[in-house]
Amino acid sequence: MPIKVWSALQVLLIAPGAILAAHNPELIHRDVRVLSADGIPSALISTFLIFSILNAVIIATYYSTNTFVNGLYAGRSSQQVQLRPEDKSIIYILFALASLGFLFKLQSVGGLSYILENVNLRVSLQRGLGPLNYFVDTFLLLACVIAAKRHALTRHKTDFWVLVVIFVLSVFFASLFGGRKFAIHLFIYCLIVYSVYRDDFLKFKPNSILSISFSYFVIIVYFFLVLTYRKVSNFDEFIQDLPTLLHESVNSFSYIFISVSYLDTYIFVVEFFNSSNFYYGATFRDLLYAFVPSAYFPLKPPVDDGLYIRAASLGGYLEPGTPAVTLRGLASWPGETFGTAYMNGGIPMIVIFGIIQGMVFSIAYLFFQKNPNSTFRLVLMMSIFINFKISNLRISNLFALIVCLVVSYFMVKVLMKFRFRRVNHVTQPQH
Repeated sequence: MPIKVWSALQVLLIAPGAILAAHNPELIHRDVRVLSADGIPSALISTFLIFSILNAVIIATYYSTNTFVNGLYAGRSSQQVQLRPEDKSIIYILFALASLGFLFKLQSVGGLSYILENVNLRVSLQRGLGPLNYFVDTFLLLACVIAAKRHALTRHKTDFWVLVVIFVLSVFFASLFGGRKFAIHLFIYCLIVYSVYRDDFLKFKPNSILSISFSYFVIIVYFFLVLTYRKVSNFDEFIQDLPTLLHESVNSFSYIFISVSYLDTYIFVVEFFNSSNFYYGATFRDLLYAFVPSAYFPLKPPVDDGLYIRAASLGGYLEPGTPAVTLRGLASWPGETFGTAYMNGGIPMIVIFGIIQGMVFSIAYLFFQKNPNSTFRLVLMMSIFINFKISNLRISNLFALIVCLVVSYFMVKVLMKFRFRRVNHVTQPQH
């Protein structure tokens, strides 16, 4: 069940950071600590945890109740999960499209040698390549998901190695430009695919525990390697100073847990926002302009409402609709569902947003259950469980993903028709 993966992720992301922060408040960002002359009190961390648990319980409860009731009413799909002969060709087509997109991206930034010599410029070099990145990531994601589904159903060694090769190359494509999140999410997607299509996957037994432990160790090593890579100016420096850089990264292990948990952001939101400065839903007006190109609307507000939180942490208070150009250079503090809910209305909005997110989870799962053979439904369902939050940024990302999935579907459909038409033409007997 995807809700189990979601629940496990909430615990793994939030609990370690909260425990570390309660033990040593100095780990919390200094811009948050200055809110209180005596530092961050443990009571504030406890308050955040209570609100966060409330939000998660509401999401999980509403999801489970709605899924159970609607499942009884609608019934499970009568369709049997099955392999499609064309899936192998689709995997290769998707990976070929992703590779072409990656090579075009690489050429646009000056080539492989240039990016390795200018690792510190990786963000600025990719400016304007956002749409291309979306499509490359979507193609890779679809290829991995279909490959994982094939191996989950067939358990053939050939299908396993196809998945491994595509997964490793996908991780390389993402990591070359300093990306970590996509590779880790790709791994989680594959886990969910196996949990959906194999009843015996990761049962509670010694082999499963060893597999999970090894996977966790590999992810931690990968995380630190990419983190170290992002700190250098060029690849030669990365190789030469790897032991020192890794040591520095490991020493900042606690800060990493705080960072990935968004604890700084959540604690700040709970401390700073109250009935006198709640946004009362006004931040969502910015969504109206999310897909309007900045070239046509220079005063376009930011898609990422986390910039409002970061501005507040620096002593400012921005009204929704503030032009994004005035916030250039400001790093976002994403509010996700919890932070966005609280800054828009406190505890009542946490309850409302929890119900809405639980409803979206339930709809996504039931939508997939109606046709478990649909790759589109599978990827959409998993993306909602892994990435969807009720914030402007995550809602925009979801719409962008849907657009990429639809475009990918039609591209593959056209290429498959061309392929089979060509095969039929070649194999047609000559007279």
